[in-house]
Formats: sequence, C-alpha cells, structure tokens
Amino acid sequence: MITHTPYFEVLASVEDETNPEWKPTLAGLVVLRLVDDWLDMGAQVVTTDVTGLRAVRGAIADISEGNPIRSILGGLIDALEQAEVAMMSLVSSHFFAYGQALSYAGQWQLAQHVFTNIRDRAEAAKDQEIMIQATLRLAFLLRRSGDLRAADEAYSFVMQTAETTGDVESYLRGKFGRVGVVVDQGDLPTADLMLDKLTHEVQAHGLTELHGRVLHERAYLSQLQGNMSASVRFGYQALEYISDSVARDRVLAQIALSFAGLGHLQASRDANLILASTAQQQEIRWNALINLMYVAILEEHELAFEQYRCSLEQASLPPRLEAIYRLDVARGFFKFGHPALAQEELSKARQLAENHGSNQLIFEIDTVEVEQAASIKQTKEPHSWPAEIVSIASAIGEWRQFQETVTAKNNEGVVL
Repeated sequence: MITHTPYFEVLASVEDETNPEWKPTLAGLVVLRLVDDWLDMGAQVVTTDVTGLRAVRGAIADISEGNPIRSILGGLIDALEQAEVAMMSLVSSHFFAYGQALSYAGQWQLAQHVFTNIRDRAEAAKDQEIMIQATLRLAFLLRRSGDLRAADEAYSFVMQTAETTGDVESYLRGKFGRVGVVVDQGDLPTADLMLDKLTHEVQAHGLTELHGRVLHERAYLSQLQGNMSASVRFGYQALEYISDSVARDRVLAQIALSFAGLGHLQASRDANLILASTAQQQEIRWNALINLMYVAILEEHELAFEQYRCSLEQASLPPRLEAIYRLDVARGFFKFGHPALAQEELSKARQLAENHGSNQLIFEIDTVEVEQAASIKQTKEPHSWPAEIVSIASAIGEWRQFQETVTAKNNEGVVL
C-alpha cells in the first residue's frame, strides 16, 4: 500500500525535477516516511540505518536555503535523533510548523495531508491535546478548500472532544470555526446570532486573541450584509487584539475590501499593496491582487484590470478563492464591454461555488447575473466619510508609506 499519496501526486504533476516544487516535496515525502518508521518500529531506526538517514538529510540539503521548509524539516530530523523514545509529542511542534509552512506556500493538499497525519497519529496515541490542535488546523484548511461539510464535522468533533476534557478555549475555537462554516453556507442571520453569543463567551473567559478573531468574523459578516462602515470599524478593532501576523494580514484584507465598498479606493489600494508585498501566506497575497483587480474595475482602469487578471490566471488558487476571482473577472468583463466572456467566467464561478456548497458565493453570482453590466458602476467617493473611517484610512496610508520606506532601504542594503 502506497502511503502519503498526495506527495506522489504532486511529484507526478510537476514532472520536471527542475521545478521549484520538486525538491521540497521529495524531501517532505522521505521525512514523513522516516517518521512513520520511527513511530512504528522505535527510536533505534535513526541510529541503525545511518545510510538512510544520510539520504534523508541529503534530500533536505537540496532544498534552497531561502525556503523555510528546509530548516523546519532539518529541525524535525534533529528531534528524531535526540529522542530516546519514539513519541508523537516529541516531534509534534516541528510537524505543526511544517504543515503551516505548506499552508503559507499555498500547498493546501500537502498541508491537509500533514495535519490529517498528525491527527491520526495523536488519536492512536490517545494524545487529545495534539489531536484537537491538528483537527482545528485541518478544519480550517477544509473550509478554505470549500469542503464545508467535512469542516463542520471536524469543528464539531473538536467541540465534543474539548468538552469532555474541560478545554474551554479549544471548545470555543471549534464553535468559532462552525460560525465561519455557517457564513459560507449563506445563513447570515444564524451566523449573526451565533457570533453574539460567542462574543460574550469569549470575553467572559478573557480569550484576547480569539476575541480579535470574532471581531474579524463580525467585520466579514457586516461586509456581506452591506454595512461597510461597520466592517471597517470591526476590522480595525480586531487588530488591537490579534498578535498572529497571518491573522492580522487577513483582517487587513477584510478592511481593504470594505474600503472599496465604501468608495474609499485609495485606502483600499494602500491596504492591498501592503498585503501583496508583505503577507506571509500565498493565499493572502493572491487575495490582495484580486482586490486590486476589483479596485481597477471600480476606477474603470481596464489596463490595470487586465494586468492583475493575467497575473492570477495561472495561479493555483483554492476553489473558494478561484470562485471569487472568476466572479470579479466577470464583473470586469461586463464593465469593459465583453459580456460573452463575462458569462463564461460566471459559469466557472458558479460551478466552483456549487461544487463546494458555498451558498453565499452563489447568491453573489446570482446578483451579478441579474444586474449584469448595469450593476458594475464606478463607486463615487462621497464628499465626506465619518471621522473614524477617515482616521483609519489615514493610519493605513501611513502604514503603507512606512512599509515602502523600509522596503526601499532594505533594497539599498541599509540595516534598519
């Protein structure tokens, strides 16, 4: 029986060993197989098969030095050599880091496989803490890939398991994940009620980071409900509580989209340009480019629209993000007088949304189909926005200027 099938599938798809995905994927595969032997046969595996261990280290050394996966896998092998007994808990932190690195690089199929592997191994070892954390990460990837049913089942499993162990934070994280699934399914009123209750629970237990994520979800929900000012406010509040850099990038992406909805296109552009150049996660960088494409549509800037569209056309977008991209491309084609092409893109977006049960996206597609080109009008900037919105826009503009200054100095070799 062939194990770690997704790795063989990726290797088969890239074909050419000169492809930048080949060496890190191959190294990941041989490391996973070594860990399998280590867990199944004991810690002596890494000391008795010196030749095999040397080959694994050689595969890791072949990864380019700028790729974080190289040091993560190297650290994992170091942990295997130092361990006196073979236990998942001794190497789980390295595995989690590896799964996150794959996710950041946009390799969701491999990341999902890694977290599934961690979960299954932890379950076999009856290590509920590791099992819960792996399931939470797996559920998030399932949601991002559009498998809402599997994501909901995973979050429900986390809630049930955490409740039996008295792990309040994990229970509430599972509950929060289920809110996101409900939002993606398009049941916004139910999600609203769930968020109200969850907000009180999170605050009562003093869970600061989770409170910030709840505010972010509230910002997203407000945007879907058409209240862009509230979305900007909730998003900006979320930044006060969230310390994780990737989560902060996601919040800024939400703020950028809501600014576009408000017609404050400069603030939207500032936020998206920051993300396009500095976000750690590939998906967020892609999302920023999609948002910049949307801003170009609102500004009736066809050349910029085409530039962003072409740069994204060959990207390996996850299904939900590809559906959003196709929907915005359709908006652009309607705007710039290509209705036949727009209809083709809407069909592709609908197929993706239907395949993954994203009712909210289906509703947006329906709206564009009904309104067609008449709905794609340039958003006029109002003469004035509320003072709080102006202040937030100004802060983001200063943030972008600072980021550009830092980038310019680094390119000149100046150490800051």
